[in-house]
Amino acid sequence: MKKEEYHRREDAIQQKYLDKLNALKKEYMMANKKYSIGDVIESYSYIIEVDNITVSNMFIYPTAVYHGQVLNKDLTPSKKGTRFFIVENNVTKHHKRVVKS
Repeated sequence: MKKEEYHRREDAIQQKYLDKLNALKKEYMMANKKYSIGDVIESYSYIIEVDNITVSNMFIYPTAVYHGQVLNKDLTPSKKGTRFFIVENNVTKHHKRVVKS
């Protein structure tokens, strides 16, 4: 076996490992997240309607990061169309789900 083949096979093994690890992190986060797409959540700074959920690896265990459009205090969409994200640990309030007609 030549060095090039060794490195190619090593890279392939590492990539498979990372793919499986990322899938495990996402599975853990999805099983333990508290909010869902369509929920309205609030942090100390913003209120958003969740339209996407991603994984954060900043903590010991994978944690949900909720993304969405910023809402006003009356829960109507901001005129600017600003988007923001809230890490699950920073959620201070959960509003009733927005029902769209």
